[in-house]
Amino acid sequence: MVQIILERRRRKFRQAAIGYVGLGLVVIMLTLLAGASAARGTPPLIGLLIGATFVAIFGALIYAYGWITRAWAQRTIQVITSLLVVTNGLRALQYFINFLGYRLEIDFRRFSLAMHPSEFAFPLLFLICGLLMACITYLLARAAWDL
Repeated sequence: MVQIILERRRRKFRQAAIGYVGLGLVVIMLTLLAGASAARGTPPLIGLLIGATFVAIFGALIYAYGWITRAWAQRTIQVITSLLVVTNGLRALQYFINFLGYRLEIDFRRFSLAMHPSEFAFPLLFLICGLLMACITYLLARAAWDL
């Protein structure tokens, strides 16, 4: 019985990893297509590669949950996955706000929050990205919190 529970848990982490990498890369490409890449001088292709690299690293880490036998290492992966649930949930919220035609800015230096009209030209892409991010968030939460 314990083996069945453990295998179900491993399967959830594998599904979360595959969804995180696959859907995450789609979201990155759609975001860059919409012209929402960082305006800090980073060319879109470099932004894509940086984002894809981090998605691949975290995806591999999450996928490794099923191979790791040490409880502390599995717990570490579970905590990292839980943090990704929070960050990806916030990112999904950001995409939904962008879809509504607004841009949320957080200034950590002044601890201020501001909402401005968005200048993005493809609001439907933000709805699609928001829905994909919500799906990623669900898969991560399902694995991390054993839902």
